[in-house]
Amino acid sequence: MAHDDRRTSSNLILEAAEELHNLEQLVTRDSLAQHTGLKPGIIDDRLKVLVGDGRLVRVERGVYMPLAPHKPARQISHTELPDGTVVLDIGDEVLHLTPKEARTLGAMLGARALQATQIELGNQAGVMVTELAAKIRRLEREVRGLRSELKGDNEMQLGLDIQGQSCGVADPL
Repeated sequence: MAHDDRRTSSNLILEAAEELHNLEQLVTRDSLAQHTGLKPGIIDDRLKVLVGDGRLVRVERGVYMPLAPHKPARQISHTELPDGTVVLDIGDEVLHLTPKEARTLGAMLGARALQATQIELGNQAGVMVTELAAKIRRLEREVRGLRSELKGDNEMQLGLDIQGQSCGVADPL
């Protein structure tokens, strides 16, 4: 009986790691849990197996990366000739495109450009959220401190010391 392991938790996690990596997102236990819906305990177990099998690499504590599924990126240049022909140089390969081919290719790659923009915006938003959260925590501590000071000042104005004893204000009774 042939075993179909396409849907194993290891393969789900590996596919999710590759997808997150291709989207330039960090591959972490939490991002994998969010992406796959698997429980963190299962993810931890499978990450150990995938690292042990050499299918994932631990980049730093809690951050993983699939082994390079792609070759390193090559140099790319683009030249538009006066007759509308577009010349694409990709590494050692040269493509001569008609204007229609160039427009078709542009439309197909436009989605990639949009995706790259969204990734960068997401990364910037993440940084801003982290910075704002730190500022909010600092401001909350400051407000708590000011409230404590204000409470102390109000008690002194009422003629009470810290223990609640009278401080020279005549008792009306």
